[in-house]
Amino acid sequence: MDDLIEGLIGTGIGVALVVAFGAIYAAGWLVYKLFEVILIPLCCELAEEADKGLKRLAAWHHRVTWRRRMVRAHNETIAAIDAVRSQQVALTRVRLEALERQHELQQRPQNRTADATVVVPSAVRVADRAA
Repeated sequence: MDDLIEGLIGTGIGVALVVAFGAIYAAGWLVYKLFEVILIPLCCELAEEADKGLKRLAAWHHRVTWRRRMVRAHNETIAAIDAVRSQQVALTRVRLEALERQHELQQRPQNRTADATVVVPSAVRVADRAA
């Protein structure tokens, strides 16, 4: 085996093989350093920035949806208040109309009694006439 290695080192093919193995080893080492020094930290930075971006996006989305929910709740509250107010106004109008009718009905018998009292002679006068 040692003779084979010594024979290959001395020949051109041996030198070419040693250079090829050295080149492959050097290329592997360069790829390893590329990953170790550049790609892994770069991927970590990208992951951190993506995480920050997602957090900002989530905060923005929460703010926007919160605002939409508040506006929707505000509008629903205003609509409910307007509905109750219009219902109360309608009920108040009905009540006022009923009170006006009741007042008119109360005023009519008083007028009739006053008119009827004028027409009917008093009992004292009738008694004086009879005597």
